[in-house]
Amino acid sequence: MKFLVFELQSELENLSTRREECSLQYPAEAPHNAQICTASVAMVTETATVYHSRNYEYKRYKSRSSFSEIPWEGLQRQHLKPMATVQPLLPQVNQDIVPQWLIDHFVSMTHPSQAKKTDYEIVHYCAFSLPAVALTLGRDNWVLLKDAHETLASHMQWTVRLTVASSIHELAVILGEDLATKDLVPVFNGFIKDLDEVRIGALRHLAEFLKLLRPPDRNVYLPRLSEFLVTDNEWNWRFREELADQLLAAVSLFTPEDTRKHLTPIAISLLLDKVAAVRQVSLCLVTELVKHVSADPLLLRGLIGELAEWFAHSKRWIQRQTFALLCSQLVTKRILLEELFARDILPHLLDLSWDPVPNVRLCVARTLATNIMAQQFFSSAENPHHEVLIQVLKRLQGDNDRDVRYFASLFPSSTGIEDSSTAENS
Repeated sequence: MKFLVFELQSELENLSTRREECSLQYPAEAPHNAQICTASVAMVTETATVYHSRNYEYKRYKSRSSFSEIPWEGLQRQHLKPMATVQPLLPQVNQDIVPQWLIDHFVSMTHPSQAKKTDYEIVHYCAFSLPAVALTLGRDNWVLLKDAHETLASHMQWTVRLTVASSIHELAVILGEDLATKDLVPVFNGFIKDLDEVRIGALRHLAEFLKLLRPPDRNVYLPRLSEFLVTDNEWNWRFREELADQLLAAVSLFTPEDTRKHLTPIAISLLLDKVAAVRQVSLCLVTELVKHVSADPLLLRGLIGELAEWFAHSKRWIQRQTFALLCSQLVTKRILLEELFARDILPHLLDLSWDPVPNVRLCVARTLATNIMAQQFFSSAENPHHEVLIQVLKRLQGDNDRDVRYFASLFPSSTGIEDSSTAENS
């Protein structure tokens, strides 16, 4: 073995001498020729692969002892230096925050051509770490990571795209409005059309992402929000539940006119969902929509009329029950003025007290007894609606269904209505 290593060292010395001679005659081709020669010699024995893999100059490593004297920092720079054929040269930016060779290596690991040479999970780790690298470098040096981010956002593995989609809102905070609008909005648009497994990552932080955009750029997404209603699997109800949650957080970002035009159809569609968990979140969404639109009386009246048509007058009992639950939310959270509620919504609720389905009458009785009559405006005998409410509750107290009778008797006690009627007669 010693003789073989000695022969190899002698051969490498000759090659090094010939390389220097070639570099004087053919400067452009010298590095290429020398690399080929070194590789051919390195295949003689596995011991020589150390010299070839790290591409060291032979004169610094004539013996094993000289190899041990290599500074670790120098070894890192030689080993982590990306090849020009793997990743294009990054833009020249004067920054001293992170060594440039380390950034070059990080960017090179995101390139698709590296997938077959390294662990396939390394790209996933790069996608996970990219916001932290961007935060370290700052928005002024974003140009160093822009191409890497676009490469990861279009990666063939959906798990990598999911990681990028889940952190795009954090990246928008780091970059600010200008760069987020210029570089991140196109990427976000691509995620909207992606697989449901990737879209959910962007959807979970939809409201946070929209908050970071200027109003004109934010309004561009209004017509596109309905695209989230379409999923690959109809039974993916958690996707629709998340959409309702995000719209609930984003209602205040838009004007009442835009909310009435674009968000109302989506909210109604979610409130008609087959899954109760989706309807429960959507109920809060519609309540917030009514509150936001109430600034414009005309828009509010149109919205209430549409809700009454879809739910209070629906042929399906579950939707009529939903209207009673919506009335409970509106009264409890004091979304509307009492006079406005009594004029535009209360008549529809009282009509449902005659509903043939006990579950609907139960919700009406509970809403009247525990929510509406708990308000001083409606419980006052001077209110013109007070007598009507008392009569409805008395009728529901004698209902055929036991649960309806129970909830109708909750105001304010089991004898509350008789006491009110006695006081009125006296």
